Amino acid sequence: MALLRKRAARFVLLHCNSTYPAPFKDINLAYLKRLAELGGCLVGYSGHERDVYVAVAAVANGAKVVEKHFTLDRSMEGNDHRVSLLPGEFARMVQGIRQVEAALGSGAERKITQGEMMNRETLAKSVVAKERIEAGQTITAPMLDVKSPGNGLQPNRLHELVGRKARRRMEPGALFFPSDLQDAAATPRTTASSAPGASRSATTIPPPAARHQPVADRVPPELQGHGARPQAFLDEPADLHVVVHSPELFAGDHVLDLCSRTTPTASNPSASCSG
Repeated sequence: MALLRKRAARFVLLHCNSTYPAPFKDINLAYLKRLAELGGCLVGYSGHERDVYVAVAAVANGAKVVEKHFTLDRSMEGNDHRVSLLPGEFARMVQGIRQVEAALGSGAERKITQGEMMNRETLAKSVVAKERIEAGQTITAPMLDVKSPGNGLQPNRLHELVGRKARRRMEPGALFFPSDLQDAAATPRTTASSAPGASRSATTIPPPAARHQPVADRVPPELQGHGARPQAFLDEPADLHVVVHSPELFAGDHVLDLCSRTTPTASNPSASCSG
């Protein structure tokens, strides 16, 4: 290694057990870490064991280069052929290595992925009313329960509700929201609209309300619905400007376009999902 560095050569050290085939108990993949410390360089694995799993595991243990014999016929003359991979097996090994490489990630701070954020509403929990609660009634712990979905007040804030007066009448199973912890009531506000004219007042209908009562006669001209089809809360065609949108950008990954009829490309990764 000193000579290679003196010559400014680029090199990788490969860990290897030269038994044909190498017994699994003798391979010692844990030595890859020690080899990297000794060499101060990239390390790899040269495998003579049967099957593909050890080579894939070597990548999970830090190997950046994998050497593995392959053959077209294991019945050919020579010891190497009996412990070599057929082309299909070699392809399966490469596929496994690529999957492990994508899964390794880093030791940086754990962050919630875009997919987890999207599933959070379905898989997470919310604080709900366990019984009927009248407006102005003092909320106590026995009145509360925790259930899916997770698009309401998070359970770790349940204690903040206890002792407060209910701001609205709630039926059993109704979701609490962060606004239930505020003293001032939320009111509709004017927002920019893509429709001709000027700005419009946008009203958001959360899924429970959208499923249980018609609202067309009680909302301004612009309606925004989450988690429900318009037919679920509109009894008949209405003169409303409906905005539909969905998560499009997976940060640092890809763009999801549920509206495009074409395959996204690098030059045209997405079209607008609003309309």
